[in-house]
Amino acid sequence: ASADLVPPEDCQWFVQEGYQDYLALPMKSKNDDIHGALAWSTKQVGGFSDAQIEFFQESLLALSTVLRLHSNDFTVRLLTSNLEQQVTQRTSELQVANQQLQKAAVLMQEQQAAQMQHFAMMSHELRTPLNGLIGMTSILLHDVQDDQELNMDELRDSLQMIASSGDLLRSVVDDVLDYSKLAAGKMELFTETVDLRDNTNSVVRTVEIKGRPKHVFVKSTYSDNLPTHVKTDGRRLQMILFNVLGNAIKFSPENSAIDFSVSLVKVNQDDFLQFVVKDYGMGIPAEDCQHIFEPFRQINRGESDSIYGGTGLGLSITSKIVEALGGSISVRSEVNHWCEFTVQLPYHDVDDEIVSATTSTATTER
Repeated sequence: ASADLVPPEDCQWFVQEGYQDYLALPMKSKNDDIHGALAWSTKQVGGFSDAQIEFFQESLLALSTVLRLHSNDFTVRLLTSNLEQQVTQRTSELQVANQQLQKAAVLMQEQQAAQMQHFAMMSHELRTPLNGLIGMTSILLHDVQDDQELNMDELRDSLQMIASSGDLLRSVVDDVLDYSKLAAGKMELFTETVDLRDNTNSVVRTVEIKGRPKHVFVKSTYSDNLPTHVKTDGRRLQMILFNVLGNAIKFSPENSAIDFSVSLVKVNQDDFLQFVVKDYGMGIPAEDCQHIFEPFRQINRGESDSIYGGTGLGLSITSKIVEALGGSISVRSEVNHWCEFTVQLPYHDVDDEIVSATTSTATTER
């Protein structure tokens, strides 16, 4: 403290202000890393005494300890804050994941319930024609074994009942097999040159036979720009139209007409064959329209399912066939007034080469 103070040239103000002594002590960490310094100056004549310097050194140690504790506390609070943020974020993510799991669980339960309902319905649909087959066959066998004289009209009715039951049983089995193939992506498409009007008219004539008991007929309209021949899978096209038109027949009121139109339309510069089927039955509620093409679902259109029957797979099968052909199917409806199905399939000229719309569906030309 008794050494002469010689300040640098740029610190002459230090002497001019009358300062006599200056002391700076480094602030070190436990690892002897210097993190700063603490300095004192005095105008006391003779400068700092040894006792004062010792006090400063001890004060620096105490201050360093306080600063280190403060730094540790700050670090702990920062880490705690970060940890709380991470916990909050993780909790939020877990809540979202839990909600998604709950939704998935509810959806799975709904699907399982729908499947159980579907299988119960399928069992009923299979039992009905089987009971008809067994019942009528048993009656005929009983009459034959008793050597009873068979009435031809009764025999014809019995055979007709057996044939109808067999057709119904076959349609149920066909639906199940078709859906199984489509769900597994194993359906084959056979492209061929198809006479469009002949192909569709044959379907119309068939479904009109189904509509005769209710006096329901189909009013067909073909646009002028339709080509005579197209390249597609003719049998699959007929399946699509048969399902949609058959559905319209099923839900149409007595003494009514079904509007059926075929046209060639542009969608995003591409040509599509458009088939529109409109019936004037009970319609479909808006909340059911989005589920109508799902498997294991059968939409109730105002009457009991026992009246209409069916496997509940028809529209699901139709939707998958349309998708396999690269097209789309949609539905819109006004409850208690009408229901309209629209099918759009890519138009292929007879000279076009067709590439399968899905990698899992094989396309063969014949």
